[in-house]
Amino acid sequence: MVLGALGAGALGGAGINIIIRAVDKFSGVFALVNKRLLLMGTISVVAGALIVSGFVKAGKAAAEVETEYAKVNTLLEKGQDAQKLYGKFIQETNVLMGNQGDQISALSGLYQVISAGITDTAEAQLFMNKATIAAVGGSAELSDVILAGTKAITAFGLDVSDTDRVMDVFAGTVKAGQTTMGELAQAFPTVAGMAGQAGMTIEETLGTFAGLTKVLAGSEETATSLSAVIRGFIKPTTDMSDAVKALGFESASVMVKEIGLNESLKLLNKHVDGDTEAIGKLFPNVRALKAVFPLLGLSAEDVATSIDIVSNSAGLSQKQFEDMQNTVQYQWGVAMSEARNMLIDIGRVVNKTLAPAIKFMGDVIKKVSKFWLDLSEPIKKTIIVITAITAGILLLGGALMIMIGLKSLIVWMLVAATTAIWGAVTASLAFVAANIWWIVIVLAVIAVIGLLIAAGVWLVKNWDKIVFAAKTMGVIMKNVFIGIRNVVVSVWNFIVGFIEKAINGIIKMINLLIKGINIIPGINIGLIGKVSLGGLKGEMAEFGELPTMPKESKEDRITNINIEGDVLGTDPDNMADAFADKMDNVIRLN
Repeated sequence: MVLGALGAGALGGAGINIIIRAVDKFSGVFALVNKRLLLMGTISVVAGALIVSGFVKAGKAAAEVETEYAKVNTLLEKGQDAQKLYGKFIQETNVLMGNQGDQISALSGLYQVISAGITDTAEAQLFMNKATIAAVGGSAELSDVILAGTKAITAFGLDVSDTDRVMDVFAGTVKAGQTTMGELAQAFPTVAGMAGQAGMTIEETLGTFAGLTKVLAGSEETATSLSAVIRGFIKPTTDMSDAVKALGFESASVMVKEIGLNESLKLLNKHVDGDTEAIGKLFPNVRALKAVFPLLGLSAEDVATSIDIVSNSAGLSQKQFEDMQNTVQYQWGVAMSEARNMLIDIGRVVNKTLAPAIKFMGDVIKKVSKFWLDLSEPIKKTIIVITAITAGILLLGGALMIMIGLKSLIVWMLVAATTAIWGAVTASLAFVAANIWWIVIVLAVIAVIGLLIAAGVWLVKNWDKIVFAAKTMGVIMKNVFIGIRNVVVSVWNFIVGFIEKAINGIIKMINLLIKGINIIPGINIGLIGKVSLGGLKGEMAEFGELPTMPKESKEDRITNINIEGDVLGTDPDNMADAFADKMDNVIRLN
């Protein structure tokens, strides 16, 4: 009996050992599969998220640009398409702007240009190009420069072909005065119309403006005060009219047109012998006097110098642009603008490709919305309840899978309790919402739970097949990574071999040169040995073998052996030994 017990103990020990080894192998395989799946899943999710987010961002940017093109279309003739007329030009302008704007700001500027009356495509592009150069060179907003430029062309009776001249005198004003291109662009439209009406040249107007910025508070006050002075000539007081006629001019406005604003002020000042009170009667507006006194006093020389600088500023706008163009910030802006152009074009294609799907989804949403709104209140409540129950079933299914995986009694109990509570809650909701439907719903829940339990039983009974599938998947995944690694190693070895050959080729040429030098008597330079980069090369990995599905498990084989039949009939005193021997044979067999 003791030996029999030992035999039985041996069998038990062997069985435990088999189980432990099986669990260890099972855990190792699944750990490997989980790691591979986790890595590949993470890469897939990240890559997919990046692609989707990139498409969304590109689509959004393209949609915004499309809207701006649509705004420009509202200013064009019927049949004209802003995208076709200006698409490439807008991309080029975006790049030209560097870090100072994008396609939307370029399209906004184009809208300004066309709305200002520059409707010819070639002329609009010419003006936009020059305005962009001036904006970059002067570090100003393109929209401000365009506004000032179009106002100047209109106010002074110029043409689009004079755009270079306009932008150059703007640059000259910034150089001569105490202002910036941005401040000038915002303030100048205030005075441009008045100066043009008075017959002043753009050079004198901006030169005077530049000189006054050095004594007045800023560009806005300069524009306001200079406008008031010019208005004093366009709508003169009685004293002004009398003084002008006394000087031999038909009118104050004619006087400005013939000799200019600054010369007119000097003649008037001389006419009243520099009497400030008399000057005050000629210009009763206090704002005008803020500019008149400096123009007649110490600032007169500065104004004259400023007018000279502005009048001789040809090419200055381009020079300022080139200075800014050489900065790292601008170059980086150019690169980013190129990237944005590509992103917007990708988004345009994405939107165009997905347009039918978006339209279809929109139609579906409209139909579903109409269908829902047309339903009666009881049916709506029923649908809500069914949806809630469906969500609960999905949660329950997940819990059952966790339960089967953990094989935990506590989890079984928790799931059972949750099922009972959930069934009671959903049945109550169904009864309140739709009365007669609650029986059907509860039966459906019970049926689904039964199906889930049946699925769990199937999983348990076929666990060995699942383990085999997991092992197979682990080997396949491992082989996939081995294949990828071998490809990388092959490419790397090729690169290393190529570099090795290139280096040795150079060494060979150097050695030939050394041999030629060694011909000279007295010179004996040693040759350079070949270089070997074999140590940098990688080794190819071997693929793993797929496991084979066992025809019959050891437990089944042990069960199928009729130990009792072999032992019965033996002498009772020898039965224990016979049983122990038979069990030992079983263990060896398995």
